[in-house]
Amino acid sequence: MILFRISVGLLVFVFSFSPFTIHSSEEQTYLEQGLAQKEAGNYTAALEIWEEARIALKKPSFSIAREHIQLVTEQNIQASYQMASAMYFWGLSNPNTSTDLIKSEMHMLEAIINKEVYS
Repeated sequence: MILFRISVGLLVFVFSFSPFTIHSSEEQTYLEQGLAQKEAGNYTAALEIWEEARIALKKPSFSIAREHIQLVTEQNIQASYQMASAMYFWGLSNPNTSTDLIKSEMHMLEAIINKEVYS
């Protein structure tokens, strides 16, 4: 019984400070539908699904926002850069976004941001 309590407590601790988040079923549906379109090479459809999620979901989704900006960047879809930025900031605006996740993102962005701005 003690081992079970420790395991559950450890899982709660790990997920509390992990960049992985538990998604609502609606959020998960949008994420998976977009990923399926991305895998099929239907990039515009994937972006549209994720952009629709931004309007439909009650809370911002960093997972969807990150997939969106990653696809736009990977495919060099310059016409979507402005929306990708808006989606990214929307995703970060979720008050439940973990501090570790934000630090991880800042570290990733450090290479493209002026050192004086980052400090």
